Amino acid sequence: MPMKELPLIACSLDASGQKERAAEWRALVARSRGAEMRPDGLHIRVEPGDDAEARRLADLESRCCPFFTFSFEPGGFTVGGSPDAVTAAKRLLLG
Repeated sequence: MPMKELPLIACSLDASGQKERAAEWRALVARSRGAEMRPDGLHIRVEPGDDAEARRLADLESRCCPFFTFSFEPGGFTVGGSPDAVTAAKRLLLG
């Protein structure tokens, strides 16, 4: 019986790049209006004016960590993917 191929949960940034990116995300989250788990992933409510920064970081993150999905709505965004990806997003964004 063939095994189902699982998505790879690995970032293509080196250790220094990962630390820098995590610091950028955490600075954004520190300014946010909160975070909550939703059925589709981790939702961050951003302050007015931080939408562009959230989109910039999501674009960069999508390049090195394609296992994350990002969806945006007015005033916030959700990071989703597999359960392992959502766990990784919580570690990345919330520490």
